[in-house]
Amino acid sequence: NLARAVERNNIDRLTADLHLMPECDEAEAAGTGAAAGARADGRPGGASHSGGGAHTVFVDSKREAKRFSAAEYFDTAPELVGRTFNRPRVATLETAVVAAPGSAPSDKELKKLEKARRRRYEELDKRMARQKELEKAGAGLQLQRAMMGKGDRKKVGTDKVTGLPQYKWKKQRKR
Repeated sequence: NLARAVERNNIDRLTADLHLMPECDEAEAAGTGAAAGARADGRPGGASHSGGGAHTVFVDSKREAKRFSAAEYFDTAPELVGRTFNRPRVATLETAVVAAPGSAPSDKELKKLEKARRRRYEELDKRMARQKELEKAGAGLQLQRAMMGKGDRKKVGTDKVTGLPQYKWKKQRKR
């Protein structure tokens, strides 16, 4: 039980950290935007990234949905609408000092960051798989404990998630 709680906390921490990282590269983010409640994959919904946190904007009519401008709504430059992170407002862009062209990260640095991000996602996948295994082991122990108890039981099938057999106990009158 403690191991599951620790694993759950680690998964929550990793997902919170990875939520801040961009899912797509900067060039792709600059080109695509969240247009009138449609995703890049064509499904209705919010943002153009593949993560779970879609930004859905509700409007009153279809006419408003057609006239909807994400850049105007988020008060940002049209090139930055596709970003799900660090989307500065127009006022911030006007007052902030623009970085020099030489200060952009090099290809080597970008590859290093991509590798680190990929490694974090792999760690998250492994931790999620481990948590699933821990839950399955806990369910197996719980079933063993129940099987040691008294009462007539009948096997009714197997659980599709854990693969463990499922039993139903016959009702017994309490004396």
